[in-house]
Amino acid sequence: ILRATRKKTNLAVLQKDAFLVFRSLCKLSMKPLADGPPDPRSPELRSKVLSLQLILSVLQNAGPEFRRNATFSNAIKQYLCVALSKNGVSTVPEVFELSLAIFLSLLSGFKTHLKAQIEVFFKEIFLSIIESTSSTFVHRALVLEALARICADSQSVVDLYVNYDCDINAANIFERLVGNLARLVQTKTRKAEDFEEESIIRMKSLDCLVNILKCMAEWSRDLYINPHSEMSIMGKEFRSTSEVDTLDVDTNGVASTSDNSDSGFKQNESQMIEQLERLKSHKAKLEAAIALFNKKPKKGLKAFIELDVTKDDPREIGKFLLREERLSPDAIGELLGEGDQYNINIMHAYVD
Repeated sequence: ILRATRKKTNLAVLQKDAFLVFRSLCKLSMKPLADGPPDPRSPELRSKVLSLQLILSVLQNAGPEFRRNATFSNAIKQYLCVALSKNGVSTVPEVFELSLAIFLSLLSGFKTHLKAQIEVFFKEIFLSIIESTSSTFVHRALVLEALARICADSQSVVDLYVNYDCDINAANIFERLVGNLARLVQTKTRKAEDFEEESIIRMKSLDCLVNILKCMAEWSRDLYINPHSEMSIMGKEFRSTSEVDTLDVDTNGVASTSDNSDSGFKQNESQMIEQLERLKSHKAKLEAAIALFNKKPKKGLKAFIELDVTKDDPREIGKFLLREERLSPDAIGELLGEGDQYNINIMHAYVD
C-alpha cells in the first residue's frame, strides 16, 4: 500500500511538472516580436522558434497519458490553441511553418478534444490565406503543402465533412476547401513575373484535389469491400454535441448494430449516410433561410417557422433571434422595429 501511494504521488508530481513546462513553452511562444523586419539572431525570435520546436516534439512523442489526461487536454485548449492563433498569422516563415506542423500533430493525435478549435484554425488560417489575394506566395505554398498532407488521409477528409459540413452550427469546411482549391487551379496569371509562383500554387492545389479524390475512392472501396474495416463514416468522429452525435454509435464511435453480418453492417452504414444527407439538406435550407432573413426579415422569419427551427411564438422567436449568430443585427432591428403588435411582442421577448 505504501509503495502504491508513493508511486501515485510521484506520478502526480511528474504530471504537474510536465504541465508547468508545457504551459511555459506555450507562453514563451506567444511573446511578441519587435516591430519591423525580424532579426534572425534576436533573442525574442530564437526563443519563439525554440519553444515552438519543443512543443512540436512534445506532441509528436506524447504518450497515452498525455492524450487522455484532462489536465493536458485542457492545457492544449487554454494555452497551445491560443499560441497557435497568434503564431499562425506570423509573417516569419519559420514561425508560420512550425505553427502548421503543430496543428497537423494536433489534428493527428488530439482532434477528439478540439472540434471547435480545429474549425477556427481552418477558417481563420487555412481558408483565410488561400482565399485572400494579399497572401504571400510562401504562406500560400506552406498552407497548400499542409492541406495536401491532411487530404491524403481518407478518414480525415470524411471527418471534416461529417463534423463540420453536416453540423448545422459549424462552417462548411470541406465545401469551402474544395471550392477554393478548384478556384486556385483555374486562376490565370496576369503578370509575367508571377508565372512561376502561380504555376507552383496551381500544381499544389491540384495535388490537394487529387489527394481528396483518391482518398474518397479508397474510403469507399474499403467500406464496401471490407465492411468491418476501421475506416468507417463514424470511425473517428470528433465527439461533439452536434446533431451528428445523435447517430447510434457505440463507445468507440463506431456504428452499433445488433446484426454482426456484413449485410447488417452495410445496412447500418446506409442508414447513417441517409441521416447525414438529411442533416446536410436541412443545413442548406437553413443557410438559405438565414440569407433570406438578412435581406427580407419577414420572409426569412416565415422560412424559419416552416423549417421548424423556431415555433410561431413571440417568445420562442425572440430566443432564436438572440442565439443565432449568423443573423444580421440590421435585419433583426428591422423586424423588431415593425409597428404591429406581433412584432412588438417579439421585441419584448427579445429584450427580456
